[in-house]
Amino acid sequence: MSPPKVLAWYRAYCVFLALANVGLALLGWWLYRDREALRSDVFEPEVIGQVGVLTIVTGVLFVILNLVMIALPRRSWAWVAHLINILVPIGLCCPIVVCLPLLICWLKPEVKAYYGMAGF
Repeated sequence: MSPPKVLAWYRAYCVFLALANVGLALLGWWLYRDREALRSDVFEPEVIGQVGVLTIVTGVLFVILNLVMIALPRRSWAWVAHLINILVPIGLCCPIVVCLPLLICWLKPEVKAYYGMAGF
């Protein structure tokens, strides 16, 4: 069975999300590095540094996860993992323009059949 056309778009989507999360990790590095300069009446440098570290860890984790998603095997559990990867960013509003058409294509019978989900 040849791969559905949406698979190429999905892989591009994963690469885009990975790159966006590289940006998130870089933002975290900036917050951590310049925590003293970002001091305010509301946020102490320790808090800014903690947010920076959390942002770095989150960004790196999601870079790795999105790159791993590209290499998942053709199994029913992988189809579900990809579906979750499409659904999670919908709550962020900005990627909804990409996620909704991708979601519609992902739910088509030929994509389900490709991943062994034909009966679902």
